[in-house]
Amino acid sequence: MFLFGFGENLWRRFLPKYLQSLGAPIMAIGVLGTAEDFLDGAYQHPGGWIEEGSARSLSLYYLCGSVAIAPAAFIGGLLWRVSRPLAFYIAALIGLCGVIAFVLTVKE
Repeated sequence: MFLFGFGENLWRRFLPKYLQSLGAPIMAIGVLGTAEDFLDGAYQHPGGWIEEGSARSLSLYYLCGSVAIAPAAFIGGLLWRVSRPLAFYIAALIGLCGVIAFVLTVKE
């Protein structure tokens, strides 16, 4: 059983070259790799929600943080030109909103 598990996914490294030798377009090989990586990460999230109720609030907290990073960085760059202390106050306010959202969604 150990040897089976040890060599289980060794063929995956050569799959793109094999598909290319069969005539598959590069775009299809890229989509295959992207879909595989996405599904490897995506199938774990429902299990976390089912397993533990607090996982839902924790994932919501990190989702809100990730969604807020790009606009916050852009707005922060603009505010940095206007007033540097104002940029820090706005960043602190956004962080406080994330903490409040986390606290309100925690189930004990």
